[in-house]
Amino acid sequence: MKKQLYLNMLFIRNLVITILFGAAQLLNAQSTKERLEQIPGAIVRELSNGNFKEYYEVLLAQPIDHTNPYSKLFRQRIIVGINSIDSAVVMDTEGYASSYPLLTVYKHELAALLNANLVLVEHRYFGHSVPDSMDYKFLTTRQAAEDVHRVKLALSSVLKGKWISTGISKGGQASLAHRIYYPQDVELTIVYGTAVKKALHENKIDSMLNVLSETECGKKLEKFQWDLLDHKPELIQRLKQDEKMNDMSFGMDAETVLEYMILELPFAFWQMGYSCNDIPLANTQMRFLNIVRINSLYSYYAKSMKRTEPAFYMFYHELGYYEYDTRKFRSKLKQKEYSNRRFAPQGMKITFDNSYLTALGKFLATDNAEKVVFIYGENDPWSAMQETGRAKKFIVKNGSHRSRIADLSPEQKVELLGMISRRLR
Repeated sequence: MKKQLYLNMLFIRNLVITILFGAAQLLNAQSTKERLEQIPGAIVRELSNGNFKEYYEVLLAQPIDHTNPYSKLFRQRIIVGINSIDSAVVMDTEGYASSYPLLTVYKHELAALLNANLVLVEHRYFGHSVPDSMDYKFLTTRQAAEDVHRVKLALSSVLKGKWISTGISKGGQASLAHRIYYPQDVELTIVYGTAVKKALHENKIDSMLNVLSETECGKKLEKFQWDLLDHKPELIQRLKQDEKMNDMSFGMDAETVLEYMILELPFAFWQMGYSCNDIPLANTQMRFLNIVRINSLYSYYAKSMKRTEPAFYMFYHELGYYEYDTRKFRSKLKQKEYSNRRFAPQGMKITFDNSYLTALGKFLATDNAEKVVFIYGENDPWSAMQETGRAKKFIVKNGSHRSRIADLSPEQKVELLGMISRRLR
Protein backbone atom coordinates (compact mmCIF):
# COMPACT_ATOMS: atom_id res chain seq x y z
CA MET A 1 0.00 0.00 0.00
CA LYS A 2 2.81 2.43 0.87
CA LYS A 3 4.53 1.69 -2.43
CA GLN A 4 1.29 2.32 -4.36
CA LEU A 5 0.74 5.60 -2.52
CA TYR A 6 4.31 6.67 -3.30
CA LEU A 7 3.91 5.85 -6.99
CA ASN A 8 0.61 7.71 -7.25
CA MET A 9 1.88 10.78 -5.42
CA LEU A 10 5.02 10.79 -7.58
CA PHE A 11 2.86 10.60 -10.72
CA ILE A 12 0.65 13.49 -9.55
CA ARG A 13 3.64 15.60 -8.51
CA ASN A 14 5.32 15.15 -11.87
CA LEU A 15 2.11 15.98 -13.71
CA VAL A 16 1.66 19.19 -11.69
CA ILE A 17 5.26 20.19 -12.38
CA THR A 18 4.74 19.49 -16.09
CA ILE A 19 1.60 21.59 -16.31
CA LEU A 20 2.32 24.48 -13.96
CA PHE A 21 6.02 25.04 -14.48
CA GLY A 22 6.55 24.03 -18.09
CA ALA A 23 8.91 21.15 -17.29
CA ALA A 24 12.29 22.02 -18.75
CA GLN A 25 12.65 18.63 -20.38
CA LEU A 26 9.49 19.31 -22.41
CA LEU A 27 10.74 22.70 -23.54
CA ASN A 28 14.03 21.20 -24.61
CA ALA A 29 12.49 18.24 -26.43
CA GLN A 30 13.36 18.15 -30.12
CA SER A 31 10.10 16.73 -31.48
CA THR A 32 6.43 16.47 -30.64
CA LYS A 33 6.86 12.78 -29.93
CA GLU A 34 9.59 13.52 -27.41
CA ARG A 35 7.34 16.07 -25.71
CA LEU A 36 4.56 13.53 -25.49
CA GLU A 37 6.95 10.93 -24.10
CA GLN A 38 7.97 13.34 -21.36
CA ILE A 39 4.42 13.50 -19.99
CA PRO A 40 4.50 11.54 -16.71
CA GLY A 41 3.02 8.08 -17.14
CA ALA A 42 2.81 8.23 -20.95
CA ILE A 43 3.80 5.53 -23.44
CA VAL A 44 3.79 6.86 -27.00
CA ARG A 45 3.57 5.02 -30.33
CA GLU A 46 3.78 6.84 -33.64
CA LEU A 47 1.05 6.03 -36.14
CA SER A 48 0.23 7.00 -39.71
CA ASN A 49 -2.83 9.00 -40.78
CA GLY A 50 -3.16 11.01 -43.97
CA ASN A 51 -5.40 13.63 -42.35
CA PHE A 52 -2.82 14.82 -39.80
CA LYS A 53 0.83 15.81 -40.03
CA GLU A 54 1.59 13.75 -36.92
CA TYR A 55 -0.46 10.95 -35.39
CA TYR A 56 0.13 9.08 -32.13
CA GLU A 57 -1.31 6.52 -29.76
CA VAL A 58 -0.66 7.58 -26.16
CA LEU A 59 -1.22 5.19 -23.27
CA LEU A 60 -1.55 7.38 -20.18
CA ALA A 61 -1.41 6.06 -16.62
CA GLN A 62 -4.64 6.87 -14.77
CA PRO A 63 -5.87 6.02 -11.26
CA ILE A 64 -8.76 3.59 -11.17
CA ASP A 65 -10.13 5.65 -8.28
CA HIS A 66 -9.34 9.37 -8.55
CA THR A 67 -10.47 9.93 -4.94
CA ASN A 68 -7.97 7.48 -3.46
CA PRO A 69 -4.22 8.22 -3.36
CA TYR A 70 -3.61 4.48 -2.85
CA SER A 71 -5.48 3.62 -6.05
CA LYS A 72 -4.01 1.25 -8.59
CA LEU A 73 -3.32 2.63 -12.05
CA PHE A 74 -4.48 1.56 -15.48
CA ARG A 75 -3.45 2.76 -18.92
CA GLN A 76 -5.95 4.75 -20.93
CA ARG A 77 -5.64 4.88 -24.70
CA ILE A 78 -5.62 8.33 -26.30
CA ILE A 79 -5.28 9.06 -30.00
CA VAL A 80 -3.53 12.34 -30.77
CA GLY A 81 -3.58 13.88 -34.25
CA ILE A 82 -1.55 17.04 -34.75
CA ASN A 83 -1.43 19.66 -37.50
CA SER A 84 0.14 22.46 -35.47
CA ILE A 85 0.73 22.67 -31.73
CA ASP A 86 -0.80 26.17 -31.79
CA SER A 87 -4.04 25.11 -33.54
CA ALA A 88 -7.35 24.55 -31.79
CA VAL A 89 -7.84 21.13 -30.19
CA VAL A 90 -10.93 18.96 -30.64
CA MET A 91 -11.19 16.50 -27.74
CA ASP A 92 -13.52 13.62 -28.60
CA THR A 93 -14.67 11.60 -25.59
CA GLU A 94 -15.49 8.11 -26.83
CA GLY A 95 -18.19 6.21 -24.94
CA TYR A 96 -16.78 2.80 -25.81
CA ALA A 97 -13.59 1.36 -27.33
CA SER A 98 -11.64 3.41 -29.85
CA SER A 99 -9.74 1.09 -32.17
CA TYR A 100 -11.30 2.63 -35.31
CA PRO A 101 -9.10 5.79 -35.19
CA LEU A 102 -6.05 3.55 -35.69
CA LEU A 103 -7.07 3.23 -39.35
CA THR A 104 -4.81 5.28 -41.62
CA VAL A 105 -7.86 6.70 -43.44
CA TYR A 106 -9.73 7.74 -40.28
CA LYS A 107 -11.11 11.26 -40.54
CA HIS A 108 -12.74 13.28 -37.76
CA GLU A 109 -15.45 15.62 -39.02
CA LEU A 110 -15.04 18.48 -36.56
CA ALA A 111 -11.23 18.38 -36.49
CA ALA A 112 -11.16 18.42 -40.30
CA LEU A 113 -13.69 21.24 -40.46
CA LEU A 114 -11.58 23.42 -38.16
CA ASN A 115 -8.18 22.16 -39.35
CA ALA A 116 -7.68 21.41 -35.67
CA ASN A 117 -5.68 18.94 -33.65
CA LEU A 118 -7.47 15.85 -32.35
CA VAL A 119 -7.38 14.23 -28.91
CA LEU A 120 -9.63 11.16 -28.82
CA VAL A 121 -10.07 9.61 -25.37
CA GLU A 122 -11.10 5.98 -25.10
CA HIS A 123 -13.56 5.38 -22.25
CA ARG A 124 -12.33 3.56 -19.16
CA TYR A 125 -13.19 -0.19 -19.01
CA PHE A 126 -13.38 -0.44 -22.83
CA GLY A 127 -10.98 -1.50 -25.56
CA HIS A 128 -7.36 -1.01 -24.50
CA SER A 129 -8.34 1.02 -21.42
CA VAL A 130 -9.36 -1.86 -19.17
CA PRO A 131 -8.00 -2.10 -15.61
CA ASP A 132 -6.61 -5.38 -14.31
CA SER A 133 -9.57 -5.64 -11.95
CA MET A 134 -13.05 -4.97 -13.38
CA ASP A 135 -14.35 -3.40 -10.18
CA TYR A 136 -17.56 -1.77 -11.37
CA LYS A 137 -17.85 0.63 -8.46
CA PHE A 138 -15.21 2.76 -10.22
CA LEU A 139 -17.06 2.81 -13.55
CA THR A 140 -18.94 6.08 -13.03
CA THR A 141 -19.51 9.27 -14.97
CA ARG A 142 -17.52 11.18 -12.36
CA GLN A 143 -14.48 8.90 -12.55
CA ALA A 144 -14.61 9.09 -16.37
CA ALA A 145 -14.81 12.90 -16.17
CA GLU A 146 -11.70 12.90 -13.97
CA ASP A 147 -9.94 10.79 -16.63
CA VAL A 148 -10.81 13.37 -19.29
CA HIS A 149 -9.70 16.27 -17.08
CA ARG A 150 -6.30 14.69 -16.48
CA VAL A 151 -5.91 14.01 -20.21
CA LYS A 152 -6.65 17.67 -20.88
CA LEU A 153 -4.10 18.80 -18.29
CA ALA A 154 -1.43 16.45 -19.58
CA LEU A 155 -1.88 17.24 -23.29
CA SER A 156 -2.08 20.99 -22.64
CA SER A 157 1.65 20.83 -21.96
CA VAL A 158 2.10 20.01 -25.66
CA LEU A 159 -0.93 21.47 -27.45
CA LYS A 160 -1.28 25.22 -26.96
CA GLY A 161 -4.54 26.09 -28.77
CA LYS A 162 -8.04 26.44 -27.33
CA TRP A 163 -10.03 23.26 -26.70
CA ILE A 164 -13.48 22.09 -27.84
CA SER A 165 -14.96 18.84 -26.54
CA THR A 166 -17.30 16.57 -28.45
CA GLY A 167 -18.85 13.12 -28.25
CA ILE A 168 -21.43 10.92 -29.94
CA SER A 169 -24.28 9.24 -28.04
CA LYS A 170 -22.77 7.68 -24.89
CA GLY A 171 -19.55 9.55 -25.73
CA GLY A 172 -21.63 12.71 -25.57
CA GLN A 173 -22.56 11.81 -22.00
CA ALA A 174 -18.84 11.63 -21.20
CA SER A 175 -18.36 15.10 -22.70
CA LEU A 176 -21.29 16.49 -20.73
CA ALA A 177 -20.06 14.96 -17.46
CA HIS A 178 -16.62 16.47 -18.02
CA ARG A 179 -18.29 19.80 -18.81
CA ILE A 180 -20.34 19.71 -15.60
CA TYR A 181 -17.37 19.08 -13.31
CA TYR A 182 -14.72 21.06 -15.23
CA PRO A 183 -16.55 23.83 -17.11
CA GLN A 184 -13.35 25.85 -17.68
CA ASP A 185 -11.43 23.05 -19.40
CA VAL A 186 -12.91 23.67 -22.85
CA GLU A 187 -14.44 26.61 -24.72
CA LEU A 188 -17.39 24.74 -26.23
CA THR A 189 -18.97 21.27 -26.12
CA ILE A 190 -20.74 19.75 -29.15
CA VAL A 191 -22.56 16.43 -28.70
CA TYR A 192 -24.44 14.30 -31.24
CA GLY A 193 -27.48 12.10 -30.57
CA THR A 194 -27.06 12.38 -26.80
CA ALA A 195 -30.28 11.91 -24.86
CA VAL A 196 -31.06 14.01 -21.80
CA LYS A 197 -33.01 11.75 -19.45
CA LYS A 198 -34.52 12.31 -16.01
CA ALA A 199 -34.84 8.72 -14.85
CA LEU A 200 -33.74 5.14 -15.54
CA HIS A 201 -36.70 4.48 -17.85
CA GLU A 202 -38.86 6.98 -19.70
CA ASN A 203 -41.67 6.31 -22.15
CA LYS A 204 -40.74 9.12 -24.54
CA ILE A 205 -38.97 6.71 -26.89
CA ASP A 206 -42.03 4.42 -26.92
CA SER A 207 -44.23 7.40 -27.76
CA MET A 208 -41.94 8.45 -30.60
CA LEU A 209 -41.73 4.91 -32.03
CA ASN A 210 -45.52 4.63 -31.85
CA VAL A 211 -45.85 7.79 -33.94
CA LEU A 212 -43.26 6.54 -36.44
CA SER A 213 -45.06 3.17 -36.64
CA GLU A 214 -48.04 4.97 -38.22
CA THR A 215 -45.95 6.19 -41.16
CA GLU A 216 -45.71 4.20 -44.40
CA CYS A 217 -42.27 2.91 -43.40
CA GLY A 218 -43.43 2.11 -39.88
CA LYS A 219 -46.38 0.04 -41.09
CA LYS A 220 -44.17 -1.85 -43.52
CA LEU A 221 -41.67 -2.56 -40.74
CA GLU A 222 -44.38 -3.89 -38.41
CA LYS A 223 -45.63 -6.25 -41.13
CA PHE A 224 -42.09 -7.56 -41.44
CA GLN A 225 -41.93 -8.13 -37.66
CA TRP A 226 -45.14 -10.19 -37.77
CA ASP A 227 -43.82 -12.16 -40.73
CA LEU A 228 -40.64 -12.98 -38.81
CA LEU A 229 -42.63 -14.11 -35.77
CA ASP A 230 -44.76 -16.35 -37.99
CA HIS A 231 -41.61 -18.07 -39.29
CA LYS A 232 -39.72 -18.51 -36.02
CA PRO A 233 -38.83 -22.24 -36.45
CA GLU A 234 -36.93 -21.74 -39.72
CA LEU A 235 -35.22 -18.60 -38.42
CA ILE A 236 -34.16 -20.31 -35.18
CA GLN A 237 -32.62 -23.09 -37.26
CA ARG A 238 -30.79 -20.48 -39.34
CA LEU A 239 -29.41 -18.85 -36.18
CA LYS A 240 -28.09 -22.19 -34.96
CA GLN A 241 -26.39 -22.73 -38.30
CA ASP A 242 -24.83 -19.28 -37.97
CA GLU A 243 -23.39 -20.27 -34.56
CA LYS A 244 -21.72 -23.31 -36.07
CA MET A 245 -20.53 -21.58 -39.20
CA ASN A 246 -18.91 -18.70 -37.30
CA ASP A 247 -17.80 -20.86 -34.34
CA MET A 248 -19.30 -18.27 -32.00
CA SER A 249 -21.98 -18.97 -29.41
CA PHE A 250 -24.82 -16.66 -28.51
CA GLY A 251 -25.23 -15.26 -25.02
CA MET A 252 -28.73 -16.78 -24.83
CA ASP A 253 -30.75 -19.47 -26.61
CA ALA A 254 -31.47 -18.97 -30.29
CA GLU A 255 -35.20 -18.35 -29.90
CA THR A 256 -34.61 -15.59 -27.33
CA VAL A 257 -31.94 -14.05 -29.58
CA LEU A 258 -34.43 -13.98 -32.46
CA GLU A 259 -37.15 -12.39 -30.36
CA TYR A 260 -34.81 -9.70 -29.06
CA MET A 261 -33.78 -8.97 -32.65
CA ILE A 262 -37.39 -8.66 -33.78
CA LEU A 263 -38.29 -6.34 -30.89
CA GLU A 264 -35.21 -4.21 -31.55
CA LEU A 265 -35.99 -3.78 -35.27
CA PRO A 266 -37.92 -0.47 -35.08
CA PHE A 267 -35.34 1.15 -32.81
CA ALA A 268 -32.45 -0.05 -35.00
CA PHE A 269 -34.20 1.00 -38.21
CA TRP A 270 -34.99 4.57 -37.15
CA GLN A 271 -31.80 5.06 -35.17
CA MET A 272 -29.51 4.21 -38.07
CA GLY A 273 -31.56 6.01 -40.70
CA TYR A 274 -32.41 3.13 -43.04
CA SER A 275 -34.57 3.71 -46.11
CA CYS A 276 -38.06 2.31 -46.61
CA ASN A 277 -36.52 0.33 -49.46
CA ASP A 278 -34.39 -1.48 -46.87
CA ILE A 279 -37.51 -3.06 -45.36
CA PRO A 280 -38.36 -6.28 -47.22
CA LEU A 281 -41.90 -7.17 -48.16
CA ALA A 282 -43.64 -9.75 -45.99
CA ASN A 283 -43.25 -13.40 -47.01
CA THR A 284 -39.80 -12.88 -48.47
CA GLN A 285 -37.63 -15.96 -48.75
CA MET A 286 -34.61 -14.07 -47.43
CA ARG A 287 -35.95 -13.24 -43.98
CA PHE A 288 -32.76 -14.04 -42.09
CA LEU A 289 -30.50 -11.97 -44.34
CA ASN A 290 -32.89 -9.04 -44.17
CA ILE A 291 -33.25 -8.95 -40.40
CA VAL A 292 -29.49 -9.14 -39.77
CA ARG A 293 -28.94 -6.41 -42.36
CA ILE A 294 -31.03 -3.99 -40.26
CA ASN A 295 -30.17 -5.37 -36.82
CA SER A 296 -26.72 -6.96 -36.67
CA LEU A 297 -26.18 -10.29 -34.91
CA TYR A 298 -22.94 -8.97 -33.42
CA SER A 299 -24.59 -7.68 -30.23
CA TYR A 300 -25.95 -11.12 -29.35
CA TYR A 301 -22.77 -13.19 -29.49
CA ALA A 302 -21.50 -14.10 -26.01
CA LYS A 303 -18.10 -12.47 -26.62
CA SER A 304 -19.71 -9.26 -27.83
CA MET A 305 -22.10 -9.17 -24.89
CA LYS A 306 -19.12 -9.50 -22.56
CA ARG A 307 -17.39 -6.53 -24.22
CA THR A 308 -20.46 -4.31 -23.89
CA GLU A 309 -21.28 -5.24 -20.29
CA PRO A 310 -19.55 -2.09 -18.97
CA ALA A 311 -21.83 0.08 -21.12
CA PHE A 312 -24.97 -1.63 -19.89
CA TYR A 313 -23.71 -1.39 -16.33
CA MET A 314 -23.49 2.39 -16.82
CA PHE A 315 -26.93 2.50 -18.46
CA TYR A 316 -28.55 0.73 -15.52
CA HIS A 317 -26.48 2.47 -12.87
CA GLU A 318 -26.42 6.12 -14.01
CA LEU A 319 -27.33 6.88 -17.62
CA GLY A 320 -30.72 5.22 -18.13
CA TYR A 321 -31.84 3.08 -21.06
CA TYR A 322 -34.88 2.03 -23.06
CA GLU A 323 -37.05 -1.07 -22.87
CA TYR A 324 -39.40 -2.68 -25.39
CA ASP A 325 -43.15 -2.34 -25.53
CA THR A 326 -44.04 -6.01 -26.14
CA ARG A 327 -47.81 -5.82 -25.74
CA LYS A 328 -48.84 -6.14 -29.39
CA PHE A 329 -46.57 -9.17 -29.95
CA ARG A 330 -47.19 -10.92 -26.61
CA SER A 331 -48.99 -13.96 -28.08
CA LYS A 332 -45.98 -14.77 -30.28
CA LEU A 333 -43.21 -14.38 -27.68
CA LYS A 334 -41.63 -17.09 -25.55
CA GLN A 335 -40.31 -15.09 -22.58
CA LYS A 336 -42.31 -13.13 -20.02
CA GLU A 337 -40.01 -10.13 -20.24
CA TYR A 338 -37.35 -8.76 -22.59
CA SER A 339 -35.43 -6.25 -20.53
CA ASN A 340 -32.14 -4.94 -21.91
CA ARG A 341 -30.87 -5.42 -18.36
CA ARG A 342 -29.98 -8.90 -19.68
CA PHE A 343 -26.95 -7.31 -21.41
CA ALA A 344 -25.58 -5.87 -18.15
CA PRO A 345 -23.28 -7.95 -15.90
CA GLN A 346 -25.28 -10.89 -14.60
CA GLY A 347 -25.40 -11.96 -10.97
CA MET A 348 -24.69 -8.40 -9.85
CA LYS A 349 -27.10 -6.10 -8.05
CA ILE A 350 -27.14 -2.82 -9.96
CA THR A 351 -28.81 0.06 -8.15
CA PHE A 352 -29.72 3.11 -10.19
CA ASP A 353 -28.14 6.36 -8.99
CA ASN A 354 -29.97 9.41 -10.32
CA SER A 355 -27.26 11.87 -9.18
CA TYR A 356 -25.68 12.37 -12.60
CA LEU A 357 -28.98 12.92 -14.42
CA THR A 358 -30.04 15.37 -11.71
CA ALA A 359 -26.71 17.22 -11.98
CA LEU A 360 -27.05 17.30 -15.78
CA GLY A 361 -30.56 18.76 -15.57
CA LYS A 362 -29.40 21.46 -13.15
CA PHE A 363 -26.35 22.25 -15.28
CA LEU A 364 -28.42 22.72 -18.43
CA ALA A 365 -30.45 25.39 -16.63
CA THR A 366 -27.33 27.50 -15.94
CA ASP A 367 -25.42 30.06 -18.02
CA ASN A 368 -22.68 27.49 -18.62
CA ALA A 369 -25.13 25.45 -20.73
CA GLU A 370 -24.94 28.20 -23.36
CA LYS A 371 -21.53 26.77 -24.24
CA VAL A 372 -23.08 23.39 -25.13
CA VAL A 373 -24.51 22.37 -28.52
CA PHE A 374 -26.75 19.35 -29.14
CA ILE A 375 -27.16 17.92 -32.66
CA TYR A 376 -30.00 15.45 -33.22
CA GLY A 377 -31.42 13.55 -36.15
CA GLU A 378 -35.18 14.17 -36.30
CA ASN A 379 -36.08 10.45 -36.51
CA ASP A 380 -33.44 9.18 -34.09
CA PRO A 381 -35.31 7.59 -31.13
CA TRP A 382 -32.72 9.11 -28.79
CA SER A 383 -33.89 12.54 -29.91
CA ALA A 384 -37.17 11.89 -28.08
CA MET A 385 -35.30 13.03 -24.97
CA GLN A 386 -33.94 16.48 -25.76
CA GLU A 387 -34.61 18.58 -22.67
CA THR A 388 -31.52 20.66 -23.35
CA GLY A 389 -32.32 23.70 -21.23
CA ARG A 390 -30.26 26.76 -22.17
CA ALA A 391 -28.00 24.81 -24.51
CA LYS A 392 -28.21 25.33 -28.27
CA LYS A 393 -29.97 22.61 -30.24
CA PHE A 394 -29.89 21.75 -33.95
CA ILE A 395 -32.26 19.20 -35.51
CA VAL A 396 -31.39 17.49 -38.81
CA LYS A 397 -34.57 17.13 -40.86
CA ASN A 398 -35.41 13.41 -41.35
CA GLY A 399 -32.04 12.65 -39.75
CA SER A 400 -30.85 9.71 -37.65
CA HIS A 401 -28.22 8.82 -35.07
CA ARG A 402 -25.71 9.21 -37.89
CA SER A 403 -26.54 12.89 -38.42
CA ARG A 404 -23.54 15.19 -38.26
CA ILE A 405 -22.60 18.81 -38.99
CA ALA A 406 -22.44 17.99 -42.72
CA ASP A 407 -26.17 17.15 -42.60
CA LEU A 408 -27.26 20.49 -41.14
CA SER A 409 -29.03 23.01 -43.36
CA PRO A 410 -26.88 25.85 -44.77
CA GLU A 411 -28.45 28.26 -42.25
CA GLN A 412 -27.74 25.91 -39.35
CA LYS A 413 -24.12 25.46 -40.44
CA VAL A 414 -23.57 29.22 -40.58
CA GLU A 415 -25.00 29.62 -37.07
CA LEU A 416 -22.96 26.75 -35.61
CA LEU A 417 -19.70 27.79 -37.26
CA GLY A 418 -20.28 31.30 -35.99
CA MET A 419 -20.61 29.97 -32.44
CA ILE A 420 -17.41 27.96 -32.80
CA SER A 421 -15.52 30.89 -34.27
CA ARG A 422 -16.52 33.19 -31.42
CA ARG A 423 -15.43 30.65 -28.80
CA LEU A 424 -12.05 30.07 -30.44
CA ARG A 425 -11.05 33.75 -30.79
